[in-house]
Amino acid sequence: TPGIVLPSPQVPVAGSSGPVCAGGTLALAAASVSGATYAWTGPNGFFSSLQNPTLVSVTAAASGTYIVTATANGCSTAASTSVTVNTPPSAPAAANGGPICAGGTLALTASAIANATYAWTGPNGFTSALQNPSIPNATAAAAGVYSVTATVSGCTGPAGSTSAVMNPVSAAIAAPTQICLTSGNTGTASVPDAGSGATYAWTITNGAITGGQGTPSIAFSVAAAGPTTLGITVVSGGCSANGSATISVQTQCGGLSTL
Repeated sequence: TPGIVLPSPQVPVAGSSGPVCAGGTLALAAASVSGATYAWTGPNGFFSSLQNPTLVSVTAAASGTYIVTATANGCSTAASTSVTVNTPPSAPAAANGGPICAGGTLALTASAIANATYAWTGPNGFTSALQNPSIPNATAAAAGVYSVTATVSGCTGPAGSTSAVMNPVSAAIAAPTQICLTSGNTGTASVPDAGSGATYAWTITNGAITGGQGTPSIAFSVAAAGPTTLGITVVSGGCSANGSATISVQTQCGGLSTL
């Protein structure tokens, strides 16, 4: 009796979801072959009898060639697919040029990582795709923590971070807008306290500073009707700010006095 020659099963086209990032899931796939069973083998001792197996939390050791064998009617055919598992880069070393003065430029830096793209996030909605971005005319809102990640071959590593410190110095003078001489010729003025070590240099026209020179708050007197202008320079932490305020000095104010 002549032997029966069975046809070989169709070759099971093999594929994968690679390249994948270390820590991710690798999905292997074999085309359907009628009546077949499957046997996968691969790197690091991998074996599976599923048609479409998955490997979770893969490492670089999962890189390599995977072979799938389809068996039907006692006959087998095989196909293969190559997989690359990319290791995400390490966290960039992040730094900044602070502390800086309000109105200055805040420079951010990240260490160089070969073939990386960068993504920065930070206070006040800040984002940047530059490795070393900068923020010109920075305000107090720019203070805080900035984070940066690096991505290589589609894999994003952990974030590096840096804390930026701003030295906001305010010279906004709080003072009366009007002085009525019928009720006196004195007043007070102040600026926000700029902290330990700050200096305050006050000036006045059409009057005299009678107390508090060198501090955030002063007392003053006016000499005569007409405009009186207060000026101040505040210096703190290497940062300075200038401010001024004009006071209307009147002989009388309709019976009202504003101090």
